[in-house]
Amino acid sequence: MEKATIYDYARFTQVHCFADDECAGCPLHDFRCELENANSEELTKINEIILNWCKEHPIKTRQSEFLKMFPNAKIVDGIIGICPKHFETAYACKATKCTCHDCRKSYWFAEVE
Repeated sequence: MEKATIYDYARFTQVHCFADDECAGCPLHDFRCELENANSEELTKINEIILNWCKEHPIKTRQSEFLKMFPNAKIVDGIIGICPKHFETAYACKATKCTCHDCRKSYWFAEVE
């Protein structure tokens, strides 16, 4: 069974637990944030809720936003095949010390608002 990560849980709680209306509309409202007292069955349900929420609210990355504008961009090994140095003047590709694959991955998979 797939399990939610601490990062998934943190994203979830940033939206639901630290919002002005706190628990209003929170999918975990029935559990009242008492995860430390949850039994195995409840933890499984909580995990499913968080995973479903993450699927419905994917992380926005440079790549996901770029592909909205240019859906036919060339993808190489799951990453946009353009080195950021070709259009981002402040970006310094370290291709001499790493592969451009690593530079592209760190740039395109960076989270954006």
